[in-house]
Amino acid sequence: MAVSLTTPETIIIADDDNAIRTVLNQALARLGYNVRSTGNLSNLWRWISEGAGDLLITDVVMPDGNVFDILPRIKKQRPGLPVIVMSAQNTLMTALKATEKGAYEYLPKPFDLNELTKTVRRALAAQKNSPAEGGGRNTPADEELPLIGRS
Repeated sequence: MAVSLTTPETIIIADDDNAIRTVLNQALARLGYNVRSTGNLSNLWRWISEGAGDLLITDVVMPDGNVFDILPRIKKQRPGLPVIVMSAQNTLMTALKATEKGAYEYLPKPFDLNELTKTVRRALAAQKNSPAEGGGRNTPADEELPLIGRS
């Protein structure tokens, strides 16, 4: 019987809503992922700078700033890191801004947990299949293009 020696992927959750962090933490941990969560951008940036996480799920508006202000730095520091942006600001402009800033996917709040977990799996699979020297943006050639405005 073969024993798997792979370490589970680590997902970072950044959302100022404690209830959302708790739900995501529990759901993703049940699926076998390691999860780290924070309610502010300063912790998020520190973790990203330290190389933590294989995927980031983040809200847009946080108590200490807007994720769109640091997303370009995140993508420069960690170009291969998939970022899923969630927001209660369900506008076309928010979805477009997420895409422009390098997000892998945008999900409006409230989100469907099953849809989120499918997106997480897809993002992690795309990350594993992409070259290590990525150009800072996900290329849609090998992955599905994100749909904007789905409910």
